[in-house]
Amino acid sequence: MGAAKQIVHGKKIQCLTPILWVVLGGAMLAAERPHWDRVQHFVFVLLPEAGFDQYFGGFEDSEGQPGQWGPKEVPNLWAYAELYTLQDHFFASPEPATMMRQLAGRVSWREYAGDLGEFAADCKRDTLPAVSFLAPADGDMAYVTRVVNAVAGSPAWRRSAVFVSWARAGAAPDHMIPPPGFGKRVPSLVISPWTRVAYNDHRVYTHASWVRTVENRFGLGHGEDAVADMYDPFDFAQQPREPVLMDPAGVGTYPVTGQGQVFPASGWLDSVHRSHGTWTVAPGAMVIGYGDRFVEAGEEAVVWVTDSSGVRRRATVQYAGVSQVNYVVPEGTTTGLAQVRIDTARQRYDGFLLVERVSPGLFTATQKGQGPADGESETGSTFACVEARCFHVPLQGRRVALRGTGLRLAGTVRAWVEGREARVVRYEKDADVEGLDWVEMELPENLNGSALVMVEADGVLSNAVQLLLGAGLW
Repeated sequence: MGAAKQIVHGKKIQCLTPILWVVLGGAMLAAERPHWDRVQHFVFVLLPEAGFDQYFGGFEDSEGQPGQWGPKEVPNLWAYAELYTLQDHFFASPEPATMMRQLAGRVSWREYAGDLGEFAADCKRDTLPAVSFLAPADGDMAYVTRVVNAVAGSPAWRRSAVFVSWARAGAAPDHMIPPPGFGKRVPSLVISPWTRVAYNDHRVYTHASWVRTVENRFGLGHGEDAVADMYDPFDFAQQPREPVLMDPAGVGTYPVTGQGQVFPASGWLDSVHRSHGTWTVAPGAMVIGYGDRFVEAGEEAVVWVTDSSGVRRRATVQYAGVSQVNYVVPEGTTTGLAQVRIDTARQRYDGFLLVERVSPGLFTATQKGQGPADGESETGSTFACVEARCFHVPLQGRRVALRGTGLRLAGTVRAWVEGREARVVRYEKDADVEGLDWVEMELPENLNGSALVMVEADGVLSNAVQLLLGAGLW
């Protein structure tokens, strides 16, 4: 299925291309992070240095530019990205190893030596602690594969998740300018029988998200930093997948054979944030639900959202078609796991959304949550792409308004352009289109060519979008 553009109240709304099909089942709605107790062993692998573009710049649907290596050079890493989850907005934190070691004493913890002997033995004996930390002085694809194989070949596989990232990008170039206080972007993988298949997670993370993940999973409380935990890559309603063991040298690894999913007979549905490809949404946000044979021409669909407190509300449906239903999360929806139900003339479909107070996303002309921004210039002219022609933001106008969603409930909204703060003039919901939010800003001076923009709502960062600066058409 391809993406679609829908007209709502006379205005164009961009829809997101589907990222993945998920299996659905009965999930508890009472907890903020239900079923996370299925992961009892968190394995964190911190390698020395690599840049995202360097390894994954050419990966499909990643916010990257092709770099030095790819599937031929690091086939196992690409295979993990296709079998499990790749995160393309993960920025390095200062001293991530020191940050992780502060978890010791707060939870069952062990830091293993780089030779992997004791780690592999604990996997085999099924005696892994709650948190395993591996930070080798020199690690590569083969090292990652040995770690994953040790877990995958052990009794602990179905109760484990392996998180792989790099401490810094080093000298590797990366086209994405990080927000202030963040290091360069680095690759990040989440490998578990419970992670979504071939999921490119576009949320913004740092190594502090590793700490937040452990804190939230084990109820340890946390500091003031507003970073996302890593619940989003997991789908605990799916069938846990069997392990895949790979040759550390990468021989015969790529391309991998994807593991099929088992769908219940009652139907299936994958609901995602329309602008940046995560199933984490906010009250009042636009969502697109993907499925199979929803409605035929002239038929209608009714969408119900039951929040974590058990309250059921009818959602506004913006579009219903054969393969997608676009709707708006009711504004009164409480945070936590929400159940989505779509009733059509022939069938009922069930899915889930993780609702947070804010989940900012910016719409793009490519309809994929990346690329040229969708919005208006100071003069009121639209600068989205129309039939492959992309309008520039006029140089003479420094004020732009970007279309987005999921940020209307924020107490504070900031904007970053090429790592520099842009003054936010206003942020508000659209008066005509339900679910649409606007954020207007004044661009910093002395910008040239193109600029990457992120919006921060109560400390939560949006996807990155591109402004094309100049005159006329691109």
